[in-house]
Amino acid sequence: MESLTDKYDSFDRVEHLVVVLRGIAPYRVEFFNQLYERYCHRLTIVGAASQLPEGVNKGIGLVSVAFKERRGFRLIRNLHSVVESLKPSIVVVEFNPKVITHWLLVPWCRIKLHVPVIFWGIGAREGGAKAFALAGYAHLANGLALYEDKARQKIGKWLGKGYPVAVLHNTVHSEKPIIEEIRRNSVLYVGALTKRKRLDELFRAAALLRKQKVPIELLIVGDGAERVSLENLAEDIGIAKNVKFFGEIRDKNELREIYSQALMACCPGQAGLFVLQAFANGVPFVTKVNAVTGGEIENIVDGQNGVLYQGGVDQLVEVLRLAYARPGLMEKYGKNAYEFYWAHRQVIHMVDRFVELCKRVSAT
Repeated sequence: MESLTDKYDSFDRVEHLVVVLRGIAPYRVEFFNQLYERYCHRLTIVGAASQLPEGVNKGIGLVSVAFKERRGFRLIRNLHSVVESLKPSIVVVEFNPKVITHWLLVPWCRIKLHVPVIFWGIGAREGGAKAFALAGYAHLANGLALYEDKARQKIGKWLGKGYPVAVLHNTVHSEKPIIEEIRRNSVLYVGALTKRKRLDELFRAAALLRKQKVPIELLIVGDGAERVSLENLAEDIGIAKNVKFFGEIRDKNELREIYSQALMACCPGQAGLFVLQAFANGVPFVTKVNAVTGGEIENIVDGQNGVLYQGGVDQLVEVLRLAYARPGLMEKYGKNAYEFYWAHRQVIHMVDRFVELCKRVSAT
């Protein structure tokens, strides 16, 4: 697949990209690998971790520094001297005003080192004073990378037309599955078992549907603090035989096999990276319109690749009833989800948008 960066014949790799963050989360490994392989002569992570996670390209460097937190604010020791010693071409730091060190580091990089700086983070989900304040903070740097279009809309009007902003739609790496024409008859959840996911609502909805002779089955992949209480709830409401707990699964082939059984994916309380993983496997996603999210909910188009409902067990019951009554409709949603992910939300798409932002700040 041709990426956006492949279209620029005269495009040069950055000499040394330095990224300041606590560490690389496992789901972000592929992003940094592709960024390094396609764009960087050198890439160094400056963070609190003592080692990079498994699977990170061995060419990516790590410099460990001490992060200190107090009352929500963060200080990073010796960051100025570390960054200067690395001789960066571009510096990327967290977009978070509570990291006190960045208030000095960012203008120092620009003025003393003559190096462009990019802020990278969630941004503002609300307008008003908070968006205005974050826009002022953003102007310390040369550019801004956000995760969602909504955040860009809230903060963008305060940034000015010429300020470089990119939306790096959050995603996960997936190997392209073969979508088979098989009968899918289960509702799938994959992730940590925590209260804010509101899986209790899914269980209660399933119990009501079982009483109405709807053959709903739940597949629960993951572990967490709520597992025992969810197992007890399944017993109490009479669906223990219709819920299968797998625990955490890291084997990609095993997980792909479970996805192949899913009529839909559902998490009432949160729409995170589970959305992208489901889409990559051709499974539509169901969640509340106000679910907790880092921007991933923006990928769901109600009635096209998933369902966004207002909330509550009764509404979820109606969504699930329709899904089991019209499995062909869910198959259509799943096909749309699959096509959307592979056309627009692969990791390389995220890398390309970041590279374009780096080019813009370098040019300024």
